[in-house]
Amino acid sequence: MAGVYNRIKETEARGATDATALKAMAQWKAGFIEDADDLHLAGKPMFASTIRAWSNADVEQEFVDHTHEGRARWSELMKRVGKPVLPLAAPSGPAPSKPLPNTEIDGSA
Repeated sequence: MAGVYNRIKETEARGATDATALKAMAQWKAGFIEDADDLHLAGKPMFASTIRAWSNADVEQEFVDHTHEGRARWSELMKRVGKPVLPLAAPSGPAPSKPLPNTEIDGSA
């Protein structure tokens, strides 16, 4: 599992952004998540944090499409790793950003 994780991160670091590469990355992450679940590792903190970080709409869709009983497994898995399950929706643009607090080195604002 560590080798697969490292290959995924290595590939991400290369910065592939075309649609084919992004779909392949989502499939790879979905496979990793399925393997972690099958091996009873998904609930362990090290794996749960990775699963939460990787569980976006594209990865979810690949998991649902290519895993036996994918929708039910995904929902149950998200509960176990502590991520709320939201209905799949098309992206609506960037999330609004909040301004950073104004802090100085001495801690006064």
